[in-house]
Amino acid sequence: MIDLLDFANKYADSFGLVVVVLLFMFERRFSRDSRRKDSFINWYLNFVVGKNIENLDMFFKNVEIEIIDKISLVAMPIENEQAIVQIKMDFISKFDSLKQKVNYNFFTLLSSLDTGLFDACLLVLNDIDDQVKICIDLKVGSGRDVEFDLGKFYGNKNKIYELLYRPIEKLD
Repeated sequence: MIDLLDFANKYADSFGLVVVVLLFMFERRFSRDSRRKDSFINWYLNFVVGKNIENLDMFFKNVEIEIIDKISLVAMPIENEQAIVQIKMDFISKFDSLKQKVNYNFFTLLSSLDTGLFDACLLVLNDIDDQVKICIDLKVGSGRDVEFDLGKFYGNKNKIYELLYRPIEKLD
């Protein structure tokens, strides 16, 4: 019995020291991982999303103003086939220019960070492309009163925003 007490007295300090060191190491690792996660979230929100959200907003606003609103002005019937083709090409060229700015400025950065996220955002952007170009084709020069689906258009905008915040949600 005395041997056991002597042993406990001799090594209690060492055992306590080992426990303290292990707890310290565990706490340091946990706080390092937490800081790393917080650092990534701050970087992602400031550098990737924050700097480019204005570009995305401007893209959607410009598409609505420059394309969708102006298509209604030329939706009357036009007999000259060459004029119809020229007007359609002008609208498509404007839209492609707006899309290229977003693609070059933002989606290039996104493709270098996360190809899966880039592919998902590109699918939504292509859906917007189809929607706008179909509207141009149906409205210009036909005289048909085809309504552009703004709900779907802004729904696609929301999809892109949801996709952009998905990497942060994965961390939580």
